[in-house]
Amino acid sequence: MKNNGTNILWYRQSAMNWNEALPLGNGRIGAMIYGGAAHERISLNEDTMWSGKPTFYEIPNGAEVFKKARELALDRKYIEAEKLLETEFTNLWSQVYMP
Repeated sequence: MKNNGTNILWYRQSAMNWNEALPLGNGRIGAMIYGGAAHERISLNEDTMWSGKPTFYEIPNGAEVFKKARELALDRKYIEAEKLLETEFTNLWSQVYMP
């Protein structure tokens, strides 16, 4: 099968760090490709490499808070919605994938 160039990605410069990297994966296993042709780096991540154990965090009135934030956002009160969500939902410690 001849490639007509429609499935080729071209970049003007190499990604210099992880934040500029090309993400590849399927949600269970992934990689970030960066560096360059001479010194390419591939950072791998697999979903069983986890920093903690499964945990359930209960947020009192979470559904109501979410609905209120959604209403604020739909009313274009984005800053208020963001502050509400930050106050109510970001106080929990979060687990992370371990690359």
